[in-house]
Amino acid sequence: MIFMRPTRCAVSLLMVLVFASLWSCRPPEPEAGKLLPLTLTLTSTPYSGLIAIAKAKGFFKEQGLHVQLVECPSGKAGVEALIQGKVDVAAAADFVFSDKIRVDPALRLFASIGLSRGDQVVARKDRGIGRPKDLEGKSVGVTKGTSADYNLEIFLLLHKVDPATVRVVDLPPVQLVQALQEGEIDAAATWDRLAYEAKKILKENFFCWDLQNTIAYQWVLISREGFGDKDGRVRRLLRALLQAETYILLHKEEAFKIIQATWDFDQEYFSDSWEKTRLTVSLNQGLITSLENQVRWRKLKEPTGKDIPDILDYISLTPLLEEDPKAVTILR
Repeated sequence: MIFMRPTRCAVSLLMVLVFASLWSCRPPEPEAGKLLPLTLTLTSTPYSGLIAIAKAKGFFKEQGLHVQLVECPSGKAGVEALIQGKVDVAAAADFVFSDKIRVDPALRLFASIGLSRGDQVVARKDRGIGRPKDLEGKSVGVTKGTSADYNLEIFLLLHKVDPATVRVVDLPPVQLVQALQEGEIDAAATWDRLAYEAKKILKENFFCWDLQNTIAYQWVLISREGFGDKDGRVRRLLRALLQAETYILLHKEEAFKIIQATWDFDQEYFSDSWEKTRLTVSLNQGLITSLENQVRWRKLKEPTGKDIPDILDYISLTPLLEEDPKAVTILR
C-alpha cells in the first residue's frame, strides 16, 4: 500500500477546519461594551470561595458577565429563590438539590464548586450531654431540608441513637445559635460557621462532634433547564470559576486573604474551616453516589409510591464537558 505525504494545502485546510470546529464550540460573544447579566445566590461560607475569587479578580467580567451576587441565609433559601424565578443560578449543598427536584423537575445541576466536611453537632453540657448517646430524649435544632438535616439522622444512627428518641426542632439558620444560647434547645446540628458562633457564645459549656463522619458534602451550582443555552452564560460562569480555581492553586495565601476579607471571617474560624474545604470545579462520581443515597433516604422517610428518579436526568454535563472535559468523571 502506498501512503502519500499530505500536501501543504491539505494540511492548511485541515488546520482551518480544526480551528473552526473549536471556535464553533465557544459561546457567542456579547455585543461590544455589553456584559450579559446573571444573578447568583450564595451563602457566606468558605465553600463559596471560588465565587468570591472570581468576583474580586474580575474573572466574571473577563468572560462577558455582569454577575449580581445575592446572599441567602442558606442554600435552601437560594434554590427556593431560583424556583420562584427571582435568580438565574443558585449555589447550595447537594442535599438541597436532591430534595428540590421533587418540587421543580426543571432544575439542573451543572457543577460542583466545593467540598466541605464542616457540619457539626454542638450540645450544651449543662443539659447532661457529654457524648452522642446522651442526645436521647433531648431536643436538637436543625434547619429541615438542608444537608444538616440529612447528616443528623445518619450521625444518630452511627452512634446507636434511635432518631425517634430525639426531638428534632426545625429552625431557620438565623435562629439556631440564639435558641441554643437561650436554652430553647439542648443541641444544634448545623454548618461550621454557625457551629463556631455557638461555641464562642457557650464558652466552656459545650461538647461538639463532627456531624458528617468525615464524609464531605458538595456545594453545587443549579439553574433551570435551558438557561444559558443560547448565550452561553453557564459556560461563561464555569470559565470564570475555573480561572478562580487556577488562581487559588497559584496564589494560595492571597486567595485565603480575599475569601476571608469578602465575608470578614474570624481568623480562627476561617483557618479551621479552610482545612476542611476543597475548592474545585467538577462533576464527579462521588456527587452522583451522594445524590442517589439522599434520594433513597428520602424515599424511606416519605414513601410516595413514585419511582426513584434517575439522578443523571437532572445533571447538565455538556457545559463543563465543553470547558474542561477532565473535570467530568461521572460514569455514563
